[in-house]
Amino acid sequence: MLSTNASERLSSSPTSSTASDVEKKTEKPFEPTRPPPCSPVPSSSSEVLTTSMGRLSTTDRPFADSDLEGEGLTSSLIGTSSDHPPCEGCKNWEERFKALQKEHTSVSNRLSATVADLHTMKRVLEETQGRAKAEKNLFEEQTASYEERIENLDERIKVMLKDYQAYRRSTETELGRLEHERLTAQMEMSEIEEHYRTLLGKRRNAAAEMSAPIDLPSERGDLELYALQMREELLSTNVSCEHLRNRLDVEMSINKDKLNEERNKRIQAEKLLRQRTIDANERIAELTKLLEIAQAAAATRQSLEKAAERATIDLKRHQMELVEKEKALKRSREENAQLRVKVMNLQRDLENTEKTSQDFVRLSQHLQIQLERHREQTHEVRWQEPDDVTQCAGCSRPFDLVNSSKQNCRHCGAIFCPTCLTKVIPPFGNRSRPAHVCDMCHTLLVKDAAPYFSTGDFPKVDGEESTLQSNGAALTNSNR
Repeated sequence: MLSTNASERLSSSPTSSTASDVEKKTEKPFEPTRPPPCSPVPSSSSEVLTTSMGRLSTTDRPFADSDLEGEGLTSSLIGTSSDHPPCEGCKNWEERFKALQKEHTSVSNRLSATVADLHTMKRVLEETQGRAKAEKNLFEEQTASYEERIENLDERIKVMLKDYQAYRRSTETELGRLEHERLTAQMEMSEIEEHYRTLLGKRRNAAAEMSAPIDLPSERGDLELYALQMREELLSTNVSCEHLRNRLDVEMSINKDKLNEERNKRIQAEKLLRQRTIDANERIAELTKLLEIAQAAAATRQSLEKAAERATIDLKRHQMELVEKEKALKRSREENAQLRVKVMNLQRDLENTEKTSQDFVRLSQHLQIQLERHREQTHEVRWQEPDDVTQCAGCSRPFDLVNSSKQNCRHCGAIFCPTCLTKVIPPFGNRSRPAHVCDMCHTLLVKDAAPYFSTGDFPKVDGEESTLQSNGAALTNSNR
């Protein structure tokens, strides 16, 4: 049966394919097949085929799940114009294919743009990673160098501080010793001056005594004794004065030497202290410069750390953008795969529709042959005699001579067996009761009746094959 075969073809066609097979062909351009032009049908069968297609039941239609309407297919099959314009169904298919082509092109363009963006983002990410790695290595090298220099500076500062503290302690000790010696020398000088003043006082007293009037004794013996005493006192005074003078000279020379030595030591100590102070100031200035360099290195380190943090944040942001782009690419590929599957399913439906259309064309050709034969029969003989017919006009079975049951169709007059003459038409016109007619006449006479060819395969009649071949060749030439 025609509807059953079309339904089997539609149900046997695959309706889905895997997305992985579609993704493997993403780079290939997709060109959906275009439906062939509508095949014309001879104008003699237009009215009958239109009436028959209008009576098809919804359960026998093979296009219940497709987007093609029965009226569009009927109009494409029974077009009567000389230019054979396309049917509405074919126009719908054309528009849907064009829309799918545009959608596929748009998705392909978006996919290409997404892939290009991903490549660009990947290249930028690699460059950013390279720069971040180079900056990190440079930062680590500079940090190690600065840390080494800072450690060396710390050690030098500690050594210089120890030297300075030791020098300061030694200088303070030396200054204390010199101050003590100075005080001692001052005390000794004070004692010497006091002793010198004492001697001067004694000398003045002696001089005063010597300048005082001398009461000389009047007697010679007393005078000699007094002179002798004076002589002895003078000798002792001279000896003591000489001794004191020598001692004073020695002490003065010793004190002068000590004073000169202390003065020289003090001058040398002051020079050494001044030189050490200059060296300490120079070292302090150098340490200050080194401290400034260390502070600049620390600031540079902080700036490099901040730059590394910003580079890390940018890297994470680029990675997140790359993940989003990959997700968008995956969604685009899935959408592209779904569209490909949809287009492939529509192509299969279109192929099945084309096959069904070819079956309907063949059906229309068969119907045309039947109608032509029926027209010839109506022109030749209107009513057949039972004795002149030996086989049924419907099933072509021979009639039994003994139990012959021949019945005429009340419309065309042909002889049929009771099995083929089961249709009844209601009374109309001068008829007062129902009349038995054949299947074809019942289809032609009853408006709401289903066509006779919708319940089974139509039989081939004489000359049908040659007529179908000639009509097929004519249709092929017209399509070309």
